Amino acid sequence: MADGDTSTATQTTVLVVEDDSLTRQCLCRWLESDGYRTLAAEDADQALAMATADRPAVAICDVELKTPSRNGGWLSGQLLKQHASMTVVFATANHQLPVELTMRPGVSGYVIKPYSKHHILAAVGDARLLAHVRQTEAVRCERLAAEAERLRADLHGRIGATPMAGQEEWPTLLKALDPAADIGAQTRLASLAHAVAGDIGVSGAALRSVPTAMALRRLGLQAVPSELLTAPRRLARVEREFVHRYPSQGREALLLLGFIDAAEMVGAMRERWDGLGYPGKLAAAEIPAGAAVLAVVDSFAAMQSSRSYRAALEMDAAAERLCLRSGTYFSPRVVEAFLMRLRGADPAAARPA
Repeated sequence: MADGDTSTATQTTVLVVEDDSLTRQCLCRWLESDGYRTLAAEDADQALAMATADRPAVAICDVELKTPSRNGGWLSGQLLKQHASMTVVFATANHQLPVELTMRPGVSGYVIKPYSKHHILAAVGDARLLAHVRQTEAVRCERLAAEAERLRADLHGRIGATPMAGQEEWPTLLKALDPAADIGAQTRLASLAHAVAGDIGVSGAALRSVPTAMALRRLGLQAVPSELLTAPRRLARVEREFVHRYPSQGREALLLLGFIDAAEMVGAMRERWDGLGYPGKLAAAEIPAGAAVLAVVDSFAAMQSSRSYRAALEMDAAAERLCLRSGTYFSPRVVEAFLMRLRGADPAAARPA
């Protein structure tokens, strides 16, 4: 930004945190000459109070303040935690700031003393642009959160208006709660999941719950804003967090329907064998066997369906991808049993007598 060009800087407030009074005054003069509004603080406590009252877009902080335990690094963490759209520029004599400071989300950069007016205006200009992006993201996040809450309330309202039914009546429930669902396709998947679960030793009430869990596994997606489910691009981190809530939302929906075992399976169906899944980061034997079955069958069905960001895979290609992810995403035992069922073999016949 050129010196004296105030068209973009006007109305942008910058918090200047510097314990040397002359340096602090100089920074404020430079910024004000370029159209910024400034707030001047000499320590972390004063800076936090000013930020709460005025909500500046950018903070330029000295790292070494008078109170070592409340220095610029500590202050930046507090500011960024309390003000989601703020950005921070460090102004310091230290040529090698710790990486955990410079790479902290919301830190735009740092300038080294002795710095010039040009250095400061360039750094604050970059920070102002980042602050605008962060503000836009914060507003969008609030909108997505409101939409997700509305969708969740709508789903729960429809569940409350749906007559209670037994597990064997899941087609009636699915038709009432998700009219667009393909009942025939879900019946086939439910039967396949039930067979695979039996093959790996699931039994009793848990086995009886597998078809219901499989058929109703995606109810939680109804609490996810549709724009995230159809986006033809890789989702941003905050957007993925909204999508990652759907197993928990599905678990909640199934609990409201009275299907406790099925709810636990659905709630854990996006856990991974290597512990890198969600929502609980369960690993290996910690994952309910029924949930491990749902993960494989659902993923295989999803691979064979077109998405906004990719074409459907042929059966052999989808099966190969399952094999590649066996032991990381999926239980090796479940993948083996599933592929045997897929090829028309009876896994029971392959077991030693």
